Amino acid sequence: TTGSVNNSDWMLDDDGIITMLVRHNNNAVRANGKRYFYRDFEEKKVRVIALDTQDIDITFDNDGNVEIDPLRVYGIRQAQIEWLCDTALNVPSDDWKILITMHVGLYTSEDGFPGNEVLINRDSIRNILNKYVAKDIYSYADTDTTHDGYFTVSGSGTFANYHGTLVAVLSGHSHEDGYTNRNGFNAIQ
Repeated sequence: TTGSVNNSDWMLDDDGIITMLVRHNNNAVRANGKRYFYRDFEEKKVRVIALDTQDIDITFDNDGNVEIDPLRVYGIRQAQIEWLCDTALNVPSDDWKILITMHVGLYTSEDGFPGNEVLINRDSIRNILNKYVAKDIYSYADTDTTHDGYFTVSGSGTFANYHGTLVAVLSGHSHEDGYTNRNGFNAIQ
């Protein structure tokens, strides 16, 4: 409907969001113009990775309404997962620390993290990070039946030759506190 928040009159397109989020972050390394990126603080040997849990190409139908509403749908697609595994987690040496930020977190109400059940492909990301910490072989697969396969992902690889330590994954979304240190990294909401 005209005037709703998911209409092109009210919602920024991808270029507007990218401009707003990263215009003052000149040192960020973005993935092919996407909204996910990392930034290295070389003097501290810290990499901050920002994942986009609203990994949706914002497009509008002929009536100006968004086709998949990023205000209601939260997910991470194949290209971002590949970038995370192949590029973002690949730090130069063992003394580097990694901090990941994301809007919707990895753990759910049953783990003491309310409101995160909405993240599509949460299990794949969590499994990848568990295997990164262990410097082990990883594989992931999730099938998205809700959005015509938009968030369907699968892949495998190894972190055997990767370096660094995942210190924490920070999230927000539900505005309630949560903490766990499962699988060797802190998850803080």
